[in-house]
Amino acid sequence: MELRHLRYFVTVAEELHFSRAAARLYLTVPSLSQQIKVLERHVGTPLFERDRRHVVLTEAGRLLLQHAQGLLADADRAMAEMRAYSAGLTGHLRIGLLIGNAGNLTMPILESFRNAHPHVELSFVTLDFAGQLTGLLGNRVDVAFVRPPLDDERLDVLTLAVEPRVAVVPAQSELADADEVTLADVVDRPFIDRYGLAMPESWIDFWLLAEERGGADAHCQESHRPLDSYAAVLLDIALNKTMTTVPACVGLATTDPAVRTVPIRGLECEIAVCSRRNDTSPLVRDFREIAAHTARELIHLVPGGRLPRG
Repeated sequence: MELRHLRYFVTVAEELHFSRAAARLYLTVPSLSQQIKVLERHVGTPLFERDRRHVVLTEAGRLLLQHAQGLLADADRAMAEMRAYSAGLTGHLRIGLLIGNAGNLTMPILESFRNAHPHVELSFVTLDFAGQLTGLLGNRVDVAFVRPPLDDERLDVLTLAVEPRVAVVPAQSELADADEVTLADVVDRPFIDRYGLAMPESWIDFWLLAEERGGADAHCQESHRPLDSYAAVLLDIALNKTMTTVPACVGLATTDPAVRTVPIRGLECEIAVCSRRNDTSPLVRDFREIAAHTARELIHLVPGGRLPRG
């Protein structure tokens, strides 16, 4: 018995009409009738009772139909998995997650990728500030949501969207209740200790506004403790009356009553995905493409956000 014979049988059973079934299968009626007779010889019993006007399943036909539909569905799934495997689109993808990730785009991106590649196993690795570099370069993850700037020629950063930046200040600060602040309002205030942050210098300079404040060490308050997580940063801001900047989506998710988040007029940051530049995996390529497409389609989910220019 061949799968094609089962497919012919199921089509006739669905139509209960040889002409319509033959049209669906791109066969002639005599050819289809002959193939059904071959199947009936294989199973040893008639599967249809038919005359010039009617086609009905026999008891044996009804029994075979129950099995045939499941067998064909299994075969189709197997073939789909094999086609995906041959195209390099099965396997395991390790995704790095950083605080804020891709904001409101995170779940739509992950869901779109899962829908496109249901046979790919996904695992997630939570990255600390330094981990968006070391996670990729140390081969702990294959692709990661990151926050530029990341100046490393070994990495390939793809910007998905641009969103506003906000200041995180102590709840007792005179800026805490402002609707918006400017750079001039914050450049002379003490920022968190850059030497407590385990991350690339370019990243520290960007978030701590080093250039705008007149240099790397300008107005930094020493914390004498590692600031290796967002929780540690918030604690430093509250205890030492310091501040920093973060993406707006991170600000919206900040609920610590000891701090407040305030928009900074004109300041933005990027939402991006990143992979190793020499990684030729089809899964990594597809994840990047799906992420970019999702951002273009759903940019309205990013409050105050816009697509990157160019």
